Amino acid sequence: MTTYALLPLVARQAEQREACRKLVGLLLADRGTADPLPAIGHSPKGQPLLTNHPELCISLSHCRTHVAAALSDSAVGIDIEGRRRISPTLLRRVLSADEYQSITQADDPDMQFLRLWTAKEAFLKQQGTGIVGFGSLVGAITKANELNLRLFSNNIDHNTWLTLCHNAGDEVRYVAAFGRL
Repeated sequence: MTTYALLPLVARQAEQREACRKLVGLLLADRGTADPLPAIGHSPKGQPLLTNHPELCISLSHCRTHVAAALSDSAVGIDIEGRRRISPTLLRRVLSADEYQSITQADDPDMQFLRLWTAKEAFLKQQGTGIVGFGSLVGAITKANELNLRLFSNNIDHNTWLTLCHNAGDEVRYVAAFGRL
């Protein structure tokens, strides 16, 4: 089972870390585990992990305005990104020629790029590799499909894109949005 939640309007890194802990505490409570401020450590590769609940997997993400967390019995990845102007230099660096053309010709190139970028980052987090090289964004989505992974993407407020990647057999139990905790 996979659950995820997001929290809007969190600005500073210290607040983001605390908000992540609170979100994970809420996700644990949904599973019947009382741990409102769980200890979050990191694996040698830098992946977040629950120190007191090693049987569970988590993924965390933040952008300037939101924090997101995912909790699962198996590997999970989540990414959230807010709208911003994407430079043509960055696009050329991280996209294939076909992807570049597709995105630059989209009605909203910035959001189209974020949709693909969050899918790739969520997939790489789920795989445990993090962002290692850029490669093809669409290639990451294709690979996720080949591995029978589910990508759930949502434009949550017209300016923020969230993607969750988890095993196809896992089920998303609930989605919750919260104000400042």
